[in-house]
Amino acid sequence: MDTEKPTLGSAALELLAKPHESISVLDLQKDSEKDFLKKLENIIETHGEYAENYYIQVLNLQENSHRKWLPNVFTRKLIPRFTAPEVSYDTSLFSYNNRKNELLFHWSIPDANTCFYLMEHESELDNTDREYFHQIQKYGAHLLQSLSDCAKRFKNSSLISA
Repeated sequence: MDTEKPTLGSAALELLAKPHESISVLDLQKDSEKDFLKKLENIIETHGEYAENYYIQVLNLQENSHRKWLPNVFTRKLIPRFTAPEVSYDTSLFSYNNRKNELLFHWSIPDANTCFYLMEHESELDNTDREYFHQIQKYGAHLLQSLSDCAKRFKNSSLISA
């Protein structure tokens, strides 16, 4: 019996012919949160002897392998640490106390573009976004100052000569 294997093109055409399944943003977010909580629980379970108190740094990373074709693919990398990291973009910080079984959230700083947007539109922010921006100001003041300095240099530079 001589059966041909389907080609990639024929498989793609078959998939395109099927009705499109819509997935809500909320469902995607819930799925992402489940994965994050599973990773967080795994670190807590496997680091019982690591230290009485330790930090868990969460890096929000854009997937380099997919950046060209799928620019919105991100992953979270959780890193247990003895010391608190320096505040940086796309990073959150938790700490865990093994003796008390207590997880504490410390701060979360979004990407530079989001920080810049919040800084430029502070007067227009609703209460939730304003509260978040104040947290960023508290922990990431040096990042905001750097963004502000960069924006001033850009506004003052003459990109088009007269």
